[in-house]
Amino acid sequence: MMPTPSFADLLTNSTTPLFLISSVCILLLVINNRYTHVIDRLRSIIESDPSNRETQIQILFRRASILRISILSLCSSIVLSSLLLCCTVLDAFGYGGNHHMIVGTLLLASTICIVSSAVTLWLDVVLSLKAIRSYLNACESHHE
Repeated sequence: MMPTPSFADLLTNSTTPLFLISSVCILLLVINNRYTHVIDRLRSIIESDPSNRETQIQILFRRASILRISILSLCSSIVLSSLLLCCTVLDAFGYGGNHHMIVGTLLLASTICIVSSAVTLWLDVVLSLKAIRSYLNACESHHE
């Protein structure tokens, strides 16, 4: 008969994946809000004044593509963290032997997805600054 782990042991072993999942979900919410803003801005540009429209649309489309990659990375991290949690629970109850290598790989892959998402979020910020610069240049040329 296998020893039953205590609730405290199970909770201790599950803390990292659960914290990772909740943190990533908050980041996903932020990036999804940025994505929604980009799409709304794109719609308003398409319906508005045609001056400098093409440049702004290109920048916004690129931002939307980058944010989509960021969202995919975070969703992948959530899936990997959930699998990590499953392995931790299986390990705690003694099913399937030792999962340390799988747990380490899942944690590393989940962390790589988060870093990838952070990099793409940084690229989005750079592109949003480029869009602002483009808009300001267009405004200056209209005032001259």
